[in-house]
Amino acid sequence: MGKLKGTLCEILEEDHKKHRKELDAITTNPKFECKRCEEKATKKKWLCKPKKIK
Repeated sequence: MGKLKGTLCEILEEDHKKHRKELDAITTNPKFECKRCEEKATKKKWLCKPKKIK
């Protein structure tokens, strides 16, 4: 597994198939959602405009 840098929307624009395992770990059981792109992640650092999921 490599180290991912950037937000989910940046990573998904690049080559998401290359990073499938890392993305699965980031998006399983999400606690935050992006207000801009509506992606969900476990940590807010992966999102450009994070908000906590209620």
